[in-house]
Amino acid sequence: ETETETETETETETETETETETETETETDAETDAETDAETDADAETETDPEPSGHQAVGAELASARGEVEELGPEPPGSKPKGNSALRAQLAKERAWSAERRWSRERIKKGIAVVCLLLLTGFLLRLPVYRAIAKQEGPFSAWAVEKLVEARDPASFEIFLHRMGTAEGRELCGQLVFFLAGRREIPRALAEDEALPATIEIPEDPEAIEEHSAALARALSAEERPELQLGALYALNYLNSRAWERWERSDELLVLASRLLAHPGDAHRRLAALVLTTRDAPEAARAALVRAVDPGEPDERVRAFALEALARLGELRYEPVFSAALEDEDLNVRAAARSGLDRLGAVLSIAQLRTLIRGEPQRRDVALQLLSEKSGEEATALLLELSADDDAATRRAALQALADRDGEAPRRALERALVDAEPQVRMLAAVRLRDRPDGQLALGALSERMRAWSGDEPDTGWNELLELHRTLRGLTGNTQVPAPTPEPNSWGATQRGWAEAR
Repeated sequence: ETETETETETETETETETETETETETETDAETDAETDAETDADAETETDPEPSGHQAVGAELASARGEVEELGPEPPGSKPKGNSALRAQLAKERAWSAERRWSRERIKKGIAVVCLLLLTGFLLRLPVYRAIAKQEGPFSAWAVEKLVEARDPASFEIFLHRMGTAEGRELCGQLVFFLAGRREIPRALAEDEALPATIEIPEDPEAIEEHSAALARALSAEERPELQLGALYALNYLNSRAWERWERSDELLVLASRLLAHPGDAHRRLAALVLTTRDAPEAARAALVRAVDPGEPDERVRAFALEALARLGELRYEPVFSAALEDEDLNVRAAARSGLDRLGAVLSIAQLRTLIRGEPQRRDVALQLLSEKSGEEATALLLELSADDDAATRRAALQALADRDGEAPRRALERALVDAEPQVRMLAAVRLRDRPDGQLALGALSERMRAWSGDEPDTGWNELLELHRTLRGLTGNTQVPAPTPEPNSWGATQRGWAEAR
């Protein structure tokens, strides 16, 4: 019994010690859990605390998280993380992963911002860059000009002018220069199936007109850049339908263009003369036009355009220029001179024409031609006076003009001319009486001239007799009288036949 009691007491003590150890371990685990909870709360408070902005804060947090991971060290293989060590390792890894994500997002945002900035800068600077490339005679110059044309850049006006001076750029830039000059707005591009408008409204932007007038003036004066000068001349020809009075520098531009009439290039001289036909040339440009008409000018188109420009003025002082140009070897030049004289005839008075006719002989034919185109009693009276002039050529020209005028006085003048001392004058009178509506009233004068005609008259020949015969036959309808032939023995039969028919 005593031994049994002793064993029982021993077991009781053992159980008591075991319970004590268990309680101790429980208290230890509770303390450990409390410490872990405290650390977790501290970490949570640390994460919720406000952090420094920017990449420094993200970088610092990433470094801290990585440091904690390194402090923990690698776990032994086969071991199981337990307690606070495993929890702290998991939290450190999560913080490192979160910091790396934030770091990546910051880098992406920064990259997008840089790309957007570069794109915006490129868009804003593209036209200046295109202009700089276009001004260089390099392989990309034409490409840059095409880009500027697509953008319809008004600031590239002079570049477009320069390109118009080249064959490859003329069509590309021509219409654009037309629209840009004096622009109020740049017209939109037409669709493929859209027709060009019938009329184009003329812009009224005074600042643009002044800007482009100055650009054209600089281009025309650029002697060291012939392509730019040529492009400016092409542009002025494109702009000839613009309202010139809106261009404050219009006279200056025409004077500058007239200076290019002495340019060694044929195209420069030709276009300069053509520009001056679009508007009345200012006084400072007219001397150059007169020099351009001289036969020494090798390009016949330059001479013709210069005559057209002078003809616009309608001034009598240029009549000798037109008269001399009637002898030009080129048909177009002669036509331009004729047109100029016609314009003069429309503006000259009868008194001015009388002065010209009584003046230099070489100008008389031109003045008579201008007089023949005048209508009215005053012009007819002067022609009747000239039909009795001492000069045979003057009489013939006056009778030629009178033949187309109605009335008794012109017919009487032709009848008197049937006995003129000059054979050519007599033949003209016989021929022109044939076509007059009142020609039958001249049958008496014609028959008398037929009777009096003689083959012995000097410089007559049988042609005058033949024309008299044709006129009498045309006015009377008599076909029975035989026509004269070159054989003298037939002349008498014709004269007798008309004497009997009378």
